[in-house]
Formats: sequence, structure tokens, C-alpha cells
Amino acid sequence: MLRTDALRKNYIFALDIGTRTVIGIIALVESGRLRIAAQHVVEHESRTMFDGQIHNISEVAGTVLEVKRTLEKKVGFKLDRAAIAAAGRSLITKRCRAEMEIKSEVEIDGNLINSLEVAGIKSAHRELDSEVLEGPERYYCVGYSVVKYYLNGYPITNLAGHSGSLISADILATFLPESVVNSLYAVLRRAELEPVNLTLEPIAALEVLIPENMRLLNLALVDIGAGTSDIAITRKGSVAAYGMVPVAGDEITECIAEAYLVDFNEAERIKRLLESGGDIVYKDILGTENTVPAAEVAKIIEPELDRLTAELTSAILSLNGGEPPRTVFCVGGGARLPGLTDGLSRRLGIDSRKVAVRGREAVNNVIVEEEGLDGPEGVTVTGIGVVAVKRYNRNFVAVRVNGEEFSLFNSKDLNVANALGLVEF
Repeated sequence: MLRTDALRKNYIFALDIGTRTVIGIIALVESGRLRIAAQHVVEHESRTMFDGQIHNISEVAGTVLEVKRTLEKKVGFKLDRAAIAAAGRSLITKRCRAEMEIKSEVEIDGNLINSLEVAGIKSAHRELDSEVLEGPERYYCVGYSVVKYYLNGYPITNLAGHSGSLISADILATFLPESVVNSLYAVLRRAELEPVNLTLEPIAALEVLIPENMRLLNLALVDIGAGTSDIAITRKGSVAAYGMVPVAGDEITECIAEAYLVDFNEAERIKRLLESGGDIVYKDILGTENTVPAAEVAKIIEPELDRLTAELTSAILSLNGGEPPRTVFCVGGGARLPGLTDGLSRRLGIDSRKVAVRGREAVNNVIVEEEGLDGPEGVTVTGIGVVAVKRYNRNFVAVRVNGEEFSLFNSKDLNVANALGLVEF
């Protein structure tokens, strides 16, 4: 059991603000492992988010507050900071090379490596800014992966502790519209929480499910939520691509609602009961109680499920250079849909055993003190916590100009003058 004083001082509050649910965990790094002391899940009372985008900020904030207060009761102290992740709606990725000349007698440390990575993010942002994008929105970096490091021009897996005259890194940076990022920050402000780290949902899931020692293999990770399905591809030792499709579990729920004349919440309940099989008892919008075999519902949703697997297959192949990956890992609540893995394996042309649903029980170096969330729903929020530990307070710094808050890269050399320039003041 974790000591309360250690937890209070060094806790990580990871929040997965999803289209259907908000999941929160309180964790602490202990002897190199993530120990989860408390966790809680709350469903949104109404459809306040669509396709991963927050539509009703106050209602989503209310759900976050409910999760926060429940966790505060469990751990016995007030929570004032949180790590979050964004879904990949309107995702843009940029790959670029960053280089930095250093003194050959200087030993490379974490600060130098961080500065190199930030330089890569800045380069990617400049490249994005130079392009003509549709619409007036600016884009924010919400996460990145290092594809490869170089020392004096030669590839190296870890720069720390080495010396040389030139360090380089290939960076894969991900960007989302500012409206997506700002709405997440607005929710946290209303819940009286300070954001300490922001990442992308597939980056978080990848961090815990496909660690670096597995990335030599050509693998695909698919995080199927309610509103979006996010994708990550690994090969040759690094992350090769990120992507998303705007089709996920909600389309299946809507199909059930229309077929059986039920409201969205009842349709969602029916969908979740499909996995257990047997007969499903439900009430339609007229208040009439009905019974339907799970097999019949599965038949009804086949066209939508087929569309989902088709979209996922197309995106995976596009991100992977037209070739199917060796294995596909499926996470998120939508991964529980009966027939999903079979449909993906059939369309990709790979063995059905190579498309698998993975839950938090498959994650190494994680200890959970509370039952629940062991399935595919618990992977991403755990990854958010792990990413936050690695990049705590490194990603962004909040700057307020004339009462308006902006999120800027925490580049370590940020001053008032260039901050004003970055916000176009």
C-alpha cells in the first residue's frame, strides 16, 4: 500500500477524457514501476462530445469534477494537477530532423536531449506554418516521438552519457487544431486542475503496450474509442506513423438505436451486452420491454461494423506503405465489439490470431491496487500516466496576454519578447 505522504507529494493524476466516459487514475512511480493507487470511471450523462471533440465544456467539466472528487475521497487529499491526452481528430503529422552542435568535451545529459527534441518540434511547427491549411485555425503540437537519434552522424539508440560534436534526432511530431486543445484546457480550468502534460492518445497507448524493445517489429496499434479510432505504426525500431479515422463505437450505437427504437444510452447498454451473448432485455422509447437475442443485434450492426473495419484497414495500409503489419493490437472500449478482430484480419489478409485485443493486464511494470479497468479501456489512461512521468511539465508553458491564455512550447529559452511574437501580439 502506498504511503499517503509520498503519494500526496509525487502523485500523477492521469485523465482520459473520452467521447463516452472520463477515466481517472492516481499513480506513483515506485521502484521503476507505476503503482496505481486509485481509479474511477464516469459516463457523460448526455452526448457532450462527438468524434473526440468537446461540444459542451461545462458538462464535460462536470464529469471530470465527479471523477476528481471521487478520487480525492479515495486518496484523502486535494488534486490540483492532471495529465491529459487528445484524440486524433483532424490530426496532422510532420517528420523532421533537428541538429545541434555541442562542445566535444561536454557529456550529453537530459537537458541537452530535451533541447534537441524541442528544436525538432519547432522545426516541424515552422514547416506546418509555411503550408496553406484550409480554415483559420492554428495547430498545436500535442505529442511527438523520437524516430532515431544520431551522434556525429551515426545512428544511436540513446545519447545520454556520450560525448561528441554533433547530435541529431528525427522527430515525428503530431498536431491538432487549437480548438481541440483549448477545449481540453478549458475543461481542466473549470475542474480547478492545472495541465502538467498533454499527449496524443495513440502515443499514450503505444508507450505501455509496444515498448521500445518491440518496435523493431512492424506492428499496428488501434485505439477504438466511441468517437474516433486512433492508429500508430511501428517498424525498424521506432514509431513510423500516426493516424486516425473518424469512425468508431458511436456509429454502432446509433445503428442499434435506429433499429430498436431506443435512446442513445439504452443503445449503448445493448451494445455492451453483445459480448456476453444470450438474450438482451431492453426498453424502447415507448416504454415497452422487449427481448432480443445478441446474435440478432450482431447481425443488425454488421454493415456498420464492416464499414468500421474497412476504414481501419484502409488507414493502416496507407500508413504502413500499402503492406499489412505483422500484428495488430486493439485497445479502447470499441475493441470489445464482437467480430471486429475477425473483420480486421480478413480485410488485412493476416492470420486471425495476429489481430488481438489487449488489456491493461498485458502492460508490464504496472501494479494496480484496485480491481477494474483491466480490459482494453484501461490501457490509454495508464499510458497517459507513463508519458506524464517521462515528460512531466516539459511540453507546454501557459502564458497569459491581456487576459487570454496561450499554450506555447516550453523551449527553455522562452522570454517575454519571443512569447509575444509567437502569439502574434
